[in-house]
Amino acid sequence: MKRARLFVINSLIMMLTTAILQSITMVFNIYVSERIGAEGMGLFSLIMSVNGLMMTVSTGGIHIATVRLVSEAQGTGRGGQISGILIRCTAFALICGTATGAVALLCSRLIGNSLLSDPRTVGSIRLLTLTQPLNAFSAVMSGYFGAQRQIFKTAAVQLVDEIITVVAVTLGLKLMLPRGIEYSCMAIIFGNSLAHLISAILSAVLLAADARRYRGGGELSGITRRMLGIAMPVAVTSYAKSGLSTVKNLLIPYCLRLAGNSEQVALEQYGMLQGMAFPVVMIPQIVIASVSGLIVPEITRSRAAGKHNNVRYIISRAFHGVSIFAMCACGILVTYSRRIGSMIYSNGAVSEYIMWLALLIPVLYMDSVVDAALSGLDEQVNAMRISILDSVISIVLVLILLPRLGIMGYMITLYVCKIFNYSLSLFRLIRSSGLKLDVMGWIVLPLLSVLVALLSVKLLSRLASVDTVFSTVVEIASVVYLYSVLLRVTGCVGKSDIIWLKGLLVGANSKFIAEKQRKMKKI
Repeated sequence: MKRARLFVINSLIMMLTTAILQSITMVFNIYVSERIGAEGMGLFSLIMSVNGLMMTVSTGGIHIATVRLVSEAQGTGRGGQISGILIRCTAFALICGTATGAVALLCSRLIGNSLLSDPRTVGSIRLLTLTQPLNAFSAVMSGYFGAQRQIFKTAAVQLVDEIITVVAVTLGLKLMLPRGIEYSCMAIIFGNSLAHLISAILSAVLLAADARRYRGGGELSGITRRMLGIAMPVAVTSYAKSGLSTVKNLLIPYCLRLAGNSEQVALEQYGMLQGMAFPVVMIPQIVIASVSGLIVPEITRSRAAGKHNNVRYIISRAFHGVSIFAMCACGILVTYSRRIGSMIYSNGAVSEYIMWLALLIPVLYMDSVVDAALSGLDEQVNAMRISILDSVISIVLVLILLPRLGIMGYMITLYVCKIFNYSLSLFRLIRSSGLKLDVMGWIVLPLLSVLVALLSVKLLSRLASVDTVFSTVVEIASVVYLYSVLLRVTGCVGKSDIIWLKGLLVGANSKFIAEKQRKMKKI
C-alpha cells in the first residue's frame, strides 16, 4: 500500500514538474521561432537530429541498465550492491560520452558540410560534442533517482536546467541574432550546454549525498557483466534505430527539394512540422511521460519478486488511464487545432499540421506506455528491433512519397510507420505479460464519449457566436468536464476506479485494494 501511494505521489510530482517545464519550453519555443523564423527552426531541427544520434551513442543504453540494476537490487534485498552499481554505470557512461564527443568533434566539418549539406551547422555541432559526457552522466542520474522513486530530485535538476537555459539562450540571441541564423543556432546550443553543465554538477552533488548510505557491503561479482549484458544489446539496437532515424530526418528536407521546393521553403516546411507543430501535439503527453517513466521500476521490482499478477495489474491500470486521456487530448487538438495554432503561432500552415498530427495522438501516447512496459519486462531489445524495422520502412516511404507528394507524403509516412510500430509492440507486450485488452472500456466508450462532448459544446458555442481566446479556453474546459461526466455515465470510469485512486492518494480503502489484488491472482 505504501509503495502504491508513493507511486502516485511520484506520478503527481512528475506531472506537475513536467507541466511547468513544458509550459516554459512551449512559451520559449514560440519566442525562439519568432526570433529566428521557420527557416531557422528547420536548420535547428536538422542540427538536433544529429544531436539525437550523438546522445544515443553517448548514453549507450546505460539509463535502462541503471534503472534495472538498482530496482532489482532493491527488489531482491541486495541494497549493498547499489554503490558498486553506480560506480560501474557512471564509469561506463563517461567513457561512452567522452568517446562520442571526441569522434564527433573530429568529424564535425564532415557532418556539417557533407551529411547536412549546410556549412552553417558546423559550429553548432562542435558545441554539441562538448555536452556528450554530461548527457551520459545525466542518464545514470535520472535512472538512479527513478529507480529510488526520488522523483523530486530529478524534477529539481530539470527545473534548474530549464531556467538557466531560458536566461542563457535569451541573452545569447540578443547578442548573436544580428549575425544571422548560423550564430543564432549556436547561441541556443551554447545556452543549453551551459545549463547542462550546471545541472550535471547539481546532479553529482545530489547523487553523492544519497548514495552514501549504500557504501560497503554487497556481493559485486558479476555486476559489470550484468550491466554490460543489459546496456550493450540496448545500445546496439539504439544505435541502429537512432542512426536510421537521423538518416530519415536528413532525407526529409532533401526529398522536399526534389518535390520542387527551394532550399529555404523545404527548411521552413520541416521547421514548421518538426519544430513548431509537433511540440504542441506532445504537450499533453506530460501525463503519459509521468506514467511511462515510473512503471519501469515498478514492473521490474514486481517481476524480480515473481509477482506476475501485479505486473499485469500495473500495465492494465496504466493502459486504462492513458487511453482515456489520449482520446480526450486527440479530440480537443483536432477540433481546436485552428484556434490553438493561431493563438500560439500566427501561421495557418502550422495549424493544419497540428490537426493532422493530433489524429495520431492515441497511437503516440499509448506506444510510449507499451515501450515502458516492455522495458520493465526485459523486452527492451525486442522493442528496439521493432523500432529499427519501423525506421527502415519510414526511410523507404520518405524516398518514395516525399518527392511526389511533398510534405503530405511525410504525413502518410508518419501514419503508416507509427501504427505499424505500435501494433507490433502491443502484440509483443500481450505475449510477454498475458495482458488482456478491454477494447470497449479503453477505446470504444472513451471515443464515443469525447465525440458526444465535442459535438455538444460546439453546438452551444455556435449559438453564442463568440470566437476569442477566452471562449476557446471555456469551450475546452467544458469538453473536459462533459467528457468526465460521460465516462462515469457509460461506466468507462466506475466507482471502483475512483475508490482505487483515492485509496492510493490518501492511504484509505486498503481493504478494497487488497480484495482487488486477490481477484487479480485468480486471473
